[in-house]
Amino acid sequence: MLERCTGYLDGAGAAVALDELMRAELDAVITGMASRGLRTLCLALRQLPRERGLPDGYLEAAPDDDLTLCAIVGIKARLRAAPDTPADMPAHCVPQ
Repeated sequence: MLERCTGYLDGAGAAVALDELMRAELDAVITGMASRGLRTLCLALRQLPRERGLPDGYLEAAPDDDLTLCAIVGIKARLRAAPDTPADMPAHCVPQ
């Protein structure tokens, strides 16, 4: 996701251009989280003009470039053994 971002929100919430130095710093944050076993999520947005509505085809293929990075989140996920058979899965997870 980071490679698709051209900006980020600073501590005050203002959009700032994402230069190579900051990109390397953010990449180090992501790598650090991953090396500690955290699943990392990058949350980003893309501003759209209000007066024009959604661009044609937006719902079928939303743009995923020129994004503004909002946050990097690390999630600690408990590792679980994969079920051997559907019978070992919780009822709400069994394919119908």
